[in-house]
Amino acid sequence: MLKSKIDPRSQAGFTMIDIMLIVVIMGVVLAFAVPGLRRSRSNFRLDEAVSTVVAELRASRTYARSESRPVVIDLDSSARTLTVKIDRNDDGTFASGEQSVVNISSANGITVSTPVTTGTFSPRGSFNCAQSVWKITVASTSAGTEYVYAFAGGLIERSEESL
Repeated sequence: MLKSKIDPRSQAGFTMIDIMLIVVIMGVVLAFAVPGLRRSRSNFRLDEAVSTVVAELRASRTYARSESRPVVIDLDSSARTLTVKIDRNDDGTFASGEQSVVNISSANGITVSTPVTTGTFSPRGSFNCAQSVWKITVASTSAGTEYVYAFAGGLIERSEESL
């Protein structure tokens, strides 16, 4: 009976050095990728908060025009909420069913600020507040700052630059 001798070095497979080298390479790649992933998550949260403000203001303007009713918007910076108020029964007050509270962002690190806390869309869609332009600042501790503007004519814009 013949026994064949197999050289253990000629067998296919990975050595311990091969595996260690792959682990080191993966560590280096992850070291560069993780900070970028964190930044993109912060950018997403900021974009989501700004988009929420813009969408609510535009929807409020559309409702004011289509229903020929004024729509009042209150911004609570500390709670990061917008309250949309519509006097549907024309009694001059806003009952609980005539108010809608929208959470701008519940994410940590997002702040919302404005010098004016209340604005109103008229039935024609124009916008009125204590200043000629309502400037809402939405900031992230790690992704920067964006601004939402409501102009007197009813135009709603977002910008990365302050006016």
